[in-house]
Amino acid sequence: MKKLIFSPSIFLCILFISLIFGACKKDGNVTNKSPKAKITISEELVAENIYNYYGKKEKYNVVDTFIVDTAFHLFKNPIGGGYYQNGPRLYFKANFDTNYNVLYEWKVGTDPLTRTTSSFALDFGQPVGDINIRLISTYSPKSNNGSFGTDTVYQKIFIGENSPLFGDYEGYNTDSPNHIFKIKIGWQFDSNQAINRSYFAVSNLPEGFPIKSEILPRSSSFGIAGETFHGQYLLYHGQEVNAVYALGFMSKKKDSITIRYNYGVINNYSTYSNVYDWSKVIVKTFIGKKI
Repeated sequence: MKKLIFSPSIFLCILFISLIFGACKKDGNVTNKSPKAKITISEELVAENIYNYYGKKEKYNVVDTFIVDTAFHLFKNPIGGGYYQNGPRLYFKANFDTNYNVLYEWKVGTDPLTRTTSSFALDFGQPVGDINIRLISTYSPKSNNGSFGTDTVYQKIFIGENSPLFGDYEGYNTDSPNHIFKIKIGWQFDSNQAINRSYFAVSNLPEGFPIKSEILPRSSSFGIAGETFHGQYLLYHGQEVNAVYALGFMSKKKDSITIRYNYGVINNYSTYSNVYDWSKVIVKTFIGKKI
């Protein structure tokens, strides 16, 4: 049997060819890959005095977040027939690979205006149904690696009346999963306070709480941004309380809701001059199913 002998020059030639093809393949993966834009549309959700929200033992955290969705709602006042608020303010954002320079062209519904920024906000004062959105992104690489091109993406959103958030829920606090009780979210009349009034509220949270807590409703979430009745204290389980602060997030697919909430306790109201000077904070999480 003849012994095979490889010439050093042949080995170097093979190595050189392999490196050339490898570099071409790697470079081709960069240049042939077309980046794609993604549209996100969201509502701002605000809540105040959410205890320990950011992992710090603080009483008065302000939570300001954005909830991405495809269906948004206006809320009707059942008494006057008008809308409770001016309508949803929606935040439109184009998400694109940061390795590219991008020129944007937005078209929203029948609005004749073409918007050219990566993000913007629009207010919707009427329930207009389905709205078609088109985003054209013309891109170029910031470096020598990358491709030039145009990407077009479409999305549809819905603007209607009254959120599926409203209704009755049955559930439990996570620290006592075997104790089931019901809460209500929606337009409610309260005659138990000094001034009779109606408002969007969550009631019986926590169970037996003497105040219906006014909420800022969103399409699938809500926040509480202040006391329902300023400076008024009531007894709850033998303790002086004045307000619940909460963030609620609904899963429309599961018809379920998760609410993180807390309330402050005043040991002796007569000795406190500041309504937020809580002696302790009770923190709970409610998980419920729509009934």
